[in-house]
Amino acid sequence: MCNVRFAGAGGMRRIWWLALVTAGVCVGASSVPDTEKYWVFFKDKGITSVRSALAARVRSLPPSVARRWERAGWHGDEGDLRVSREYVREVEGYGIPVLRESRWLNAISARLTSEQRRTVIGLRCVSEIVPVARYVRQNDQIEALATREDAAGGAAPYGFNYGPSLHQWEMVQVPSMHDLGFQGSGVTICMMDTGFMKSHDVFSSTIVQDEYDFVFDDGNTEDEAEDLPGAQGHGTGTWSLTGGKKNGRLIGASFGARFLLAKTEDIRSETVVEEDNWVAALEWADERGVDIVSSSLGYSDWYSPEDYDGNTAITSKVASQASKRGILVVNSAGNAGPALRTLNAPADAFGIISTGALNPSGPIAAFSSRGPTADGRTKPEVCAQGVNVLVASSFNSTAYGRGAGTSFSCPITAGAVGLLLSARQDWSPSQLREAVLTTATGASSPDNTYGWGTVQIFAAYRYLPRNALEIDHKPLADQSASAGGYRVKATLRAYNGINQAQCFVFYRTAAGAAFTRIGLTKLQDDRFAATIPRQPAGTEVDYYIQAKDTLGRLRRRPYEAPAETYGFEVR
Repeated sequence: MCNVRFAGAGGMRRIWWLALVTAGVCVGASSVPDTEKYWVFFKDKGITSVRSALAARVRSLPPSVARRWERAGWHGDEGDLRVSREYVREVEGYGIPVLRESRWLNAISARLTSEQRRTVIGLRCVSEIVPVARYVRQNDQIEALATREDAAGGAAPYGFNYGPSLHQWEMVQVPSMHDLGFQGSGVTICMMDTGFMKSHDVFSSTIVQDEYDFVFDDGNTEDEAEDLPGAQGHGTGTWSLTGGKKNGRLIGASFGARFLLAKTEDIRSETVVEEDNWVAALEWADERGVDIVSSSLGYSDWYSPEDYDGNTAITSKVASQASKRGILVVNSAGNAGPALRTLNAPADAFGIISTGALNPSGPIAAFSSRGPTADGRTKPEVCAQGVNVLVASSFNSTAYGRGAGTSFSCPITAGAVGLLLSARQDWSPSQLREAVLTTATGASSPDNTYGWGTVQIFAAYRYLPRNALEIDHKPLADQSASAGGYRVKATLRAYNGINQAQCFVFYRTAAGAAFTRIGLTKLQDDRFAATIPRQPAGTEVDYYIQAKDTLGRLRRRPYEAPAETYGFEVR
């Protein structure tokens, strides 16, 4: 261990560098390789008016990002502005290629020689230079199935045949959500892993919105010629749990979601990922409207337990930044148990959900990492099955295997939370997190082994978090022309109480026509109803529901109403 200081105009920072160089030598020693990778942090964004630049940034947001900011109550800050082009050019002017840029950190990464380090730290725009950490993955295992394990295990009374994957989903109540019609639609999930076998039959109906390989800097996240064979195996397994769908074999939790695939790990070396790739992938996903990130990181090098306070590790800082912007990061706790304080970054971050691993029978897996964080917070947040988990295998396009590791409890949880967000599209990350933690099996006495307990996603769906306003409604099927009217029923719940005078059904009988408003009448408890008047046969009726709480918060169903509506035909 070496105590290294880099001075800049912004002050002095002490860096404890643990085995960053494979040879195990200290920065500045004559035997260090000519260049190493560093973060170069800038003092500011190099602009005169942050307010006007931020206003322009808000106006340019894609609709999906704007909606996510709205539900998170985020209005933007300097971290949402690009790194200064002038500052980047100044660094590049010394023959230094910039590798990655981070808006949220206001930093770039670059390979620097000793001489370049001395030059860059002297620039007026630079506040400090910090080595880019490298991580070593803890062992997660996927073993090929010796037998086919077909559908016998999936005969339970659900709408899908989960085959041999049934148990891992029943533990977290996913089939109950599927049977309500929630499949992850309207949600964007980013998988950050070693690569992905997109041609596997479990992904035949999965929607890939975008992909990027941060190892080779191209648009292909499958194995490439430069990869070690099977690099995509781990990512294929984790993705199959969030987004796969093969009836009778494996039904992923949020198979109806849109997916962003980020290849961030290079298994050709022991240091399979460098944190600047992880940061770049998260900010890349942010720009593409991501809602949930599934990150099966289980890394332990560079940082020590004293650093896991949510404010020290770069990846933890960035994960916390994501939460503020409406992105919920779900991250594996690590495989370094059973001792306490065996977490890994970014599982220590604020506002995320870190996951422990359970045996199929329920007890915690011995390898599952434990909390607390260095500042005393309980970790992990929740648990899911992480032993003997059925996953897709990249051995071939029809192969499956059994996986062990918190790497697999993580995507099970992320997929389950995707179902919750699909059902509750107004909820912020803090509300999702509150619902998941409060309804888990051990919520009455959380500890640093199980956290709040096993995820119970159907119970989380029925939970009402702080400041929430919820409308539950079963859309009307086609109606008879002889009926006297069409009864629209809804359950309205509000944390701060329903404003009954501001609850309506809006309907129209011709596309593009103005909507007619009728009031919802309270029946009993939280149930309300309104009657759309009788219409002639052949009429197509569009409608949506709107409610307000006593604080004036407004919600509509469907979520995108009035652009999106429920509808039925009068026959």
